[in-house]
Amino acid sequence: MCGIVGQFNYVSTLFPPDLWEKIIAMMHRRGPDDTGLWTDNKHCIFGCKRLSIIDVDPVANLPMRSVDGNYILAYNGELYNFQELRNELKLKGYRFYTKGDSEVVLNSLIEWQESAFNKFNGMFAVAFYDLKNKNILLGRDHAGIKPLYYLLGSQGILFASQYDQILAHPWSKKLTYSKESIELYLRLGYIPPPLALLDNTYMLEAGSWLALDLKGNCKVHKYFNFIQSQDINKGLLKEDILERISVSIIQSVKSQMVSDVAVGSFLSGGIDSPLISAIMAKELRGKLPTFSIGLDNKNLDESEEIITYAKYIGAESHMETLTDNLAESLFTEVLDSIKEPMADEGIFPSLLVSKLARKHVKVVLSGEGGDELFWGYYPRQAPIIRNEANEYNTSGRKYFSFFSSFTERQFKRCFPEIEWLPSKNQIFNFDSTDPNENARFMRQYEFEMYLPFILLKTDRSSMHHSLEVRVPLLDRRVIDLASQIDFNMCIDIGKGIGKMPLRNVLNKFVPRQTKAKKGFTISMDEWIRKPLRGIMEESLQTLRGLEYFNINHKAILELFTNHIKRVENNGMALWQLLILDQWLKRYIA
Repeated sequence: MCGIVGQFNYVSTLFPPDLWEKIIAMMHRRGPDDTGLWTDNKHCIFGCKRLSIIDVDPVANLPMRSVDGNYILAYNGELYNFQELRNELKLKGYRFYTKGDSEVVLNSLIEWQESAFNKFNGMFAVAFYDLKNKNILLGRDHAGIKPLYYLLGSQGILFASQYDQILAHPWSKKLTYSKESIELYLRLGYIPPPLALLDNTYMLEAGSWLALDLKGNCKVHKYFNFIQSQDINKGLLKEDILERISVSIIQSVKSQMVSDVAVGSFLSGGIDSPLISAIMAKELRGKLPTFSIGLDNKNLDESEEIITYAKYIGAESHMETLTDNLAESLFTEVLDSIKEPMADEGIFPSLLVSKLARKHVKVVLSGEGGDELFWGYYPRQAPIIRNEANEYNTSGRKYFSFFSSFTERQFKRCFPEIEWLPSKNQIFNFDSTDPNENARFMRQYEFEMYLPFILLKTDRSSMHHSLEVRVPLLDRRVIDLASQIDFNMCIDIGKGIGKMPLRNVLNKFVPRQTKAKKGFTISMDEWIRKPLRGIMEESLQTLRGLEYFNINHKAILELFTNHIKRVENNGMALWQLLILDQWLKRYIA
């Protein structure tokens, strides 16, 4: 696991080494084990920070140059099928001088160019430079587990693992805010790919690559799409389908346990991480360290369930409690870690559990992806599947209401110039009375739009503590099988629960499981009223990021006043404004 940054110029002008030393140092937490810098002193420069996990020998450090000297690789990630690809490349005459996956990625891109990305099963962000032909290739994994930003300008391209690195480069200094990006942030609490905060800056979408040559010819292509079908049902019994899913998950967990350093797992009181942990504990014969966070809010705390799960699977449990007293100090750490505006309150426990885990291990496995693939967000998905009568005109409008921290009335009052629904996003105009169509529509959105937000939180919080997090449920084999089943196999309307295939696998390991996860979160309503109130009041005076809009200051202040008086619970809406203001104060203003 690493951080990468670099620049490709159309003309022979590169910025001085001291600038690059500063920009590379900004991602030190992503890779404290080694620093690498390569340049041809004309058109291209690559920088890497390495967190050594597989093949910790310095010969595997990055950037990595091919044997013939014609290709350079900057690589952040892990490839879980690298041994199979290594064997395939050996048959084609390639020789290997390292034991890890970086050299496999390099030689795969030499051999197959852009087609190599579709062969990779893992998590990655890649930059690959061809010195002879003077062109660069960027790529990102199929699910968007590892981030990759870029700035495409008149002089060339700049790329980085962190958005603050883009902001630190001279090319970004004259860029202005993207109004479209801020509008989406106000609606959703984050900026979805391919957009980023400033004009001409982007996040490369999941499952995509970008190719650019010396003449400025640029091509962006999406090599992986979450295409839903139901072919798995043909000719197979339900038990056979569930068994295929079970086998793929177990195989995925085993392949992602491969490491030259200590490995553990995150453990919650839900379904996904207990399943991952149970498989790992069986493989390690109970010698599995698990890491969890308890809360002093009893309505959200899962400590009892976590302790029970750890006992069932025979794992070693490490737990800390997130209290209100930590809110203000952790808020500073949140701003240090997120690198771009994102208002997921789950970042607080994510940072704390990553810090806890890093005291013991360098790698953990986690359960991200289960909710998105197997209809795990039952409270917001069930009403749409049932097509319940409501005041909204379409299924899409009803669905959108679950993702906004503002009510439609609040949003229109606070931001009278901004449309409630994104005009360029047709998904929220979706309307159907067919339960299957509604279910497929929601899962498509969860995977392509919401999951990247969750993964970004995980990446930011774990990398802040130099911890690698692997996500077995997003293995391409698991995704392929999940994409072929329908919601009826995943949701039990009578019991009010989802993720039935995952529950089926977990039943093999534990005698009892929880009905519903309480959520890896904190009570933002109370935190805005108490420990974060002073910071919130400060931000309401400035509201950075909203200067380009005709906002209704009175309406925004009413949100806060009504919240403090407990007339309404507006904690998450206020949290969005707080994060935007404080992030801009730190990184731009």
